[in-house]
Amino acid sequence: MLGTTHKADRGAIVGRAVGLFVLLIGVLFAAALCNARPLSDNPVPTIFEPHSTPAESIICRLSSTLSLA
Repeated sequence: MLGTTHKADRGAIVGRAVGLFVLLIGVLFAAALCNARPLSDNPVPTIFEPHSTPAESIICRLSSTLSLA
């Protein structure tokens, strides 16, 4: 009867180890999918750069509005 208990304990330990391994692989896979690309690969410029189109149009409208006030 003692041998049966050890086999059941071994199965539980192996099951938990496999479960943790699968969880770890899932977390690493999700992290790889969520990894951001470097900014140099982005074809769309950021709106916070002064030479970008949205910033330029905002400054133009702001200056014309302030000149009228």
